[in-house]
Amino acid sequence: MPFLMLPAMICSHVSPLRDTFDLKGVNVISVTQVVARLKGLSIISRQTLVAAILDEYKSQGYPLAVVTDVEQKGDTWSINVVEGKIRRFIFAGSKKTNVNRVERFLDLKVGLPYHLPTSQADRARLARLGAFADVQISPVISDDAEAGELGTVDVKVTLKDTQTGNIAATVGYGDFTGFTGFVSLTENNLFGSLDQAQLNWQRWSYLTLDSLGNFVQQPARQAFSLNLQHPVGNKKSPGFDISLYDQNTLFLPTFSNNVETLRNYEQRKGGNARIGRRIGQNEFWLGYRYDDVSMLAAPSNLGASPAEIASSVGTISAFKFQVGGDSRDNATNPQSGKNWRLSTEQASTGFGGTTNFSKSEMDFRAYRRLSRKSPSQKLGITLASRTMVGVTAGIVPLTEQFFLGGFDLMRGYDLYSLRGASMFLQTAELRVPISESVTGAFFVDYGGASLGRTIEGKDLKTGVGAGLRFATPFGPIRLDFALGRRLQTYVSLGQNF
Repeated sequence: MPFLMLPAMICSHVSPLRDTFDLKGVNVISVTQVVARLKGLSIISRQTLVAAILDEYKSQGYPLAVVTDVEQKGDTWSINVVEGKIRRFIFAGSKKTNVNRVERFLDLKVGLPYHLPTSQADRARLARLGAFADVQISPVISDDAEAGELGTVDVKVTLKDTQTGNIAATVGYGDFTGFTGFVSLTENNLFGSLDQAQLNWQRWSYLTLDSLGNFVQQPARQAFSLNLQHPVGNKKSPGFDISLYDQNTLFLPTFSNNVETLRNYEQRKGGNARIGRRIGQNEFWLGYRYDDVSMLAAPSNLGASPAEIASSVGTISAFKFQVGGDSRDNATNPQSGKNWRLSTEQASTGFGGTTNFSKSEMDFRAYRRLSRKSPSQKLGITLASRTMVGVTAGIVPLTEQFFLGGFDLMRGYDLYSLRGASMFLQTAELRVPISESVTGAFFVDYGGASLGRTIEGKDLKTGVGAGLRFATPFGPIRLDFALGRRLQTYVSLGQNF
């Protein structure tokens, strides 16, 4: 019996307080924390030491660490660890994207250990660009002993291309107005650079009622806008955004026409530019815009007083600061994660404008997958929610107020019929997949706007409804039926949020 117990006594024993541990190769996690875990073992052996060290690495997101050697000399254990450093990236799948542009979105770096949470965040960041149908990032263990790189890791980034350019258009013709309609061109992977561009053009004409109750066809007005965005990449890769516009009416991504609103008479000419970078998982942006604005052409029967219309003429020169975060699993049809932003803008005569005011906004969106039929099913029932709050200070021109109502914000109410110096909106939407290309939706919108600085009970409205979302080669198309002030139908582009 003593003979049979001898091997166990040699290879393991109860940990005495005098045992010490010499750890080599431990860099990305705390040596002190690893030693504390080892000293806490009730039984020390090569097997228990290896298991404890690997568990510590895995708990901190490093699943590829390997213990290559454990040696005991007296009361000292010498332990060597290889942390699974990245040797190179292998890109596969995409035929139109510059791989150097892909690398600028990766926090994983050659020479650093493979970190699973960082890999997952990198994958989500690439998936949100709208340039790929699918993104997979997986480690490949290197076994190149002859090159002296045993224990290193290759990271394979597999990208599945998708259609990144979309066009949506509707065109009509009238003897009095000529051609009317709109064209929207978007590209989410411009020349394979992962930059994003959008071009919008619109020419609309509206029917109005004269004093005798007769419909009068108004002259057509048009809007033009151009936007180029270089998205924020990894922590060392800043982004920028530039927009130019010349609008004699507001661009509306909807297939409805003949909707006369106060904002249809908004004239805005100018542009904005901003630069941003990522700190942690959040993005910080600093921007500037310069606009010449006016609503002088607006008739007095659309809810604005003559004094408000007269004061709408001016120049807006403003600096804007914004911070936000995005953890959505997908930009087009998210099923999990959050997307939020906080912004504040200060317009001043000291910057070259004609008015002084401040404007602050919060926009918080959350997505939660409730169920799906099978683990292999990509789409499941999703609960999406959105909360928006806006406040202002100073003398805010009519063109800079908050507007709610219509196809996007506060469905069931006339387009831009709710306006004010402050705003609140809460939306909940249940999205139920019907097929791979069709999704049903049930929604509730609750909120309002006030000309005062606070929202009161009389300002709050409710809209409820249902709709369908169609995934098309030209981008998502949304059909909504909403009941608020009255029953309304909307056909528009893109998800509501």
